[in-house]
Amino acid sequence: MSPALFAIYIDDFIVRLKAPKLWCHLNGAYYGCLLYANDILLLSHSVQTMRYILDVCDSYAIDYDVKFNCEKSAAPSTGPRHCYSCAELTLSGKPLVYITSIKYLGVYVTSAKRFKCSYGHVKLTFYRALMPCIIVYSRCCNSE
Repeated sequence: MSPALFAIYIDDFIVRLKAPKLWCHLNGAYYGCLLYANDILLLSHSVQTMRYILDVCDSYAIDYDVKFNCEKSAAPSTGPRHCYSCAELTLSGKPLVYITSIKYLGVYVTSAKRFKCSYGHVKLTFYRALMPCIIVYSRCCNSE
């Protein structure tokens, strides 16, 4: 029952983000807010737009008595000026830290000239998990 209640509870948040229709639409679908359980990834094309999105977060938090965890929130910068300092972003009155990489659902989103995800650690984890199986298999083959 809890996931269904959360989906109903968070629905107004997504409606508020979709309302302006200014960003992250592709073929009529909205991609500016990706949600999984209580993890939220917000996307925008500029710092000014992200400030507006964070203002929507602040008003939603007040209206629904929600607290966003500012200590776990961060902003990787993407674009031609990704390695330069950007204007400050705040959530619930606290500044967000700009970082070079952030992990979201096991995938690292990295700061670069273009939106970029890193999957190297996933491959490494896969091969580490697979390695004992290969060793066991090769022992079986050698013992025959």
